Amino acid sequence: MQKTKWLAVAAVTALVLAGGCNTMCKKPVATVPPEAQKTIDTYAEGGTIQELEMVKRHGVILYEAEVKKADGSKIEIVVNGEGRLYKMERKECQGK
Repeated sequence: MQKTKWLAVAAVTALVLAGGCNTMCKKPVATVPPEAQKTIDTYAEGGTIQELEMVKRHGVILYEAEVKKADGSKIEIVVNGEGRLYKMERKECQGK
């Protein structure tokens, strides 16, 4: 009985660890794959990356970059490791 209980606990633990986050996990990263970086640079419009995070959504790893432009506006860029653009959102500067 005790052995069966521990096997069940081990099986559940393995499933949790293997699956990672099913909805969303954010982890700050210093670098991204070259294809993803190229796409981020293309859509950054000359701005500076302020924040870069790796996000896992429904088993897909994405990279989120928050870019600040010289005029104070911000761009949020979300790409996958192969450089496919998933989302780009512009946030205008509130002061203008």
